[in-house]
Amino acid sequence: MQEYEIPRHLIAHGFPAAELLERHLAEDASFSDVLLSAYLPDDGSDIDGFALGELLALHLSGVAETALVHLDVRCADIRRSEGRANALLDWSNALLGDATLAFG
Repeated sequence: MQEYEIPRHLIAHGFPAAELLERHLAEDASFSDVLLSAYLPDDGSDIDGFALGELLALHLSGVAETALVHLDVRCADIRRSEGRANALLDWSNALLGDATLAFG
């Protein structure tokens, strides 16, 4: 379950992500798996493109051609405070690929 493993990897390497507390795998295929993560405050403030770019660049720092890219950055996945992006959530669409995909 990559959505569980990726944030653990990011946090272990000092990147801002929600700490995962528990995961519950559904026993029945008609139900979804559930991840429980630590609360990250979000004041709903507007975020400027530069601040978002800084967060994305932080996740890509030190990479060459291949990087872990989120691929679904949207307002609901960004935790922010006073216009600053503090973390990205929902890594379910992430993959290893060209780092420039994060900015497309």
